[in-house]
Amino acid sequence: MQASTRNRIAATFSAAAMLVGCAVTLGAGSAVAAPSAEFSAHPMQSDGSRSIYVKRNGKVVGAGKWIANGDILRAEDQESDGYYITAVLSTGRDVNTKGKPAPSKADDAGNLPEDKTYTMFVCIGNDSTGLHCSGNYSVRS
Repeated sequence: MQASTRNRIAATFSAAAMLVGCAVTLGAGSAVAAPSAEFSAHPMQSDGSRSIYVKRNGKVVGAGKWIANGDILRAEDQESDGYYITAVLSTGRDVNTKGKPAPSKADDAGNLPEDKTYTMFVCIGNDSTGLHCSGNYSVRS
């Protein structure tokens, strides 16, 4: 095969690969937006615990909780609406109710150093819509 023929074949394959890449990239923008939600956090308790509630249409549909006595991170889902709740701690620990029928809860416990401050946030969403997350809130072990 001559060099010019090889170059044309290589150019054709490159162009095809670029078109496939563009089609995949453009198709990725068609996902539905994350669910709208409001978040409200209770004040941190004297032991460092805190709850962050997730509301949709004015109704509490879930929560993320830090339970200082036991160093427990909890996600709670109260509605069968197709969304799951995720709670995330700044240590990298996270827990969610994905795949569990509502009402449900999921815990992740593990000992942390005492009297340290961390942050946590909570999210609502699913694999189709993505996640909508609260801001960060302080908690203490």
